[in-house]
Amino acid sequence: MKAPVEVKNLAGQYFDKASDSIAFIFKSLMQLNVEPKRLYAKRLNSLPNDIIINIDYKSGETTGFISFFFSIKIALHICGKLVPNIDNSSFSDEHLDILGEMGNMIAGNAISKFQLINQDMRIQTPYHSGYFNILAAEKEYWIFSSNYECDSGKVGILLAQKKEQE
Repeated sequence: MKAPVEVKNLAGQYFDKASDSIAFIFKSLMQLNVEPKRLYAKRLNSLPNDIIINIDYKSGETTGFISFFFSIKIALHICGKLVPNIDNSSFSDEHLDILGEMGNMIAGNAISKFQLINQDMRIQTPYHSGYFNILAAEKEYWIFSSNYECDSGKVGILLAQKKEQE
């Protein structure tokens, strides 16, 4: 079943604003250019091996979440750029904390952009998530996702908007 046109339009608007925030944070903090590819009305197959940061949102009757996902390669690259003396020989809780802070920066940048679409938009504190959460949400949420062009590794976004109860 396909998402209704109004759901796709709203998801597209939120996606554009989230993409602007991701591109801004990557460029300003890490001097990395990331360009979103096409937005798909489905989950990307490459999520299981990624580090995932979720941000829940509520806008009037609309609820959902936005997930940013990073390959281990780009996650280590990000951590090395933000904390130059970090040990990147293995992935640790310290890396997750750094990525969580980057999620906070993206969320902080995105909220004012989201409020241009809907002034009542509220977002929650970013948190680490897992692939199983994305899978579990697929029955109750419309899913939209995209990867980004990035030479240093894979970066992507997944936007999930709660389906109306029938």
